[in-house]
Amino acid sequence: MQPSPENNVEAIKLSSKQAIDLDLDWILDGDPDGIFNLANDLRALTKTKIITRLYVAAHKRGVEVAALNLGRFLDDRNDVSGAKKWYKIAYHQGDPRAAVMRGDLLRKERKYASALKWYRLGSDVPESAYHHAKMAKRLGFIEEAKSVLQRHMDHNADAAVEYVLQYGKELQDGGLSILEGYWAAGDLLASVPLANFYAKLGRFEDEEKVLRAAISAGESHAAFNLGINLNQVGKPLEAKAFIALAKELGDSRAAKWLANEDWDLAGAGDTCAR
Repeated sequence: MQPSPENNVEAIKLSSKQAIDLDLDWILDGDPDGIFNLANDLRALTKTKIITRLYVAAHKRGVEVAALNLGRFLDDRNDVSGAKKWYKIAYHQGDPRAAVMRGDLLRKERKYASALKWYRLGSDVPESAYHHAKMAKRLGFIEEAKSVLQRHMDHNADAAVEYVLQYGKELQDGGLSILEGYWAAGDLLASVPLANFYAKLGRFEDEEKVLRAAISAGESHAAFNLGINLNQVGKPLEAKAFIALAKELGDSRAAKWLANEDWDLAGAGDTCAR
């Protein structure tokens, strides 16, 4: 086979899935001219189209994970319809993670019933538990919400923290050991709820220790809560410094406080900031 000329108009016109498929077939057959032709064909495309075409070609040739990766790629580029399409394909090929990702997109579109349907399809994925439970509760499936969190609380920090916040009274120690376990494992998500728990027990030194450690790891909500605590014990300058840090780290409550220093700080802390 002969390579197509670099400026071949017909080659550019055929810069489509069909042309790339032909190039790839040549390459897979061991013909190096296919590499040259593929380079020419790809030059006519944007980066997004190139990557999309290659994932599609891989999927067509039996690489099942290509569907999920293409969905993620399109999702990252805010191509919601394309991402949902490929997540659906990936799910039907047997990947439950794709169901969760499709559910996430539907939730963001406020299509809650459809989102719950897809979260249910991906319910074996621990990372689905938090939003699955939120959707179930929103739509009135209270027991389903509780069951989903309980099922995954030993494997997912989101599920564990939410279960403790919602149903901790049913646990022997109120959920303290669960939060301590995730915190000991280095999960920042547990930091603020654990600090709040310590505060309610009167363990203020432990509360501050957790918050300061979380701040060192970049937890914005911990910085805000510590700022609130310091203000309440008469250390306004240090308090403002931590609240300013929280703003830098992305905490919207901190930005609100700094914009209006008369904002009432009393009771503003003690929040999980979900």
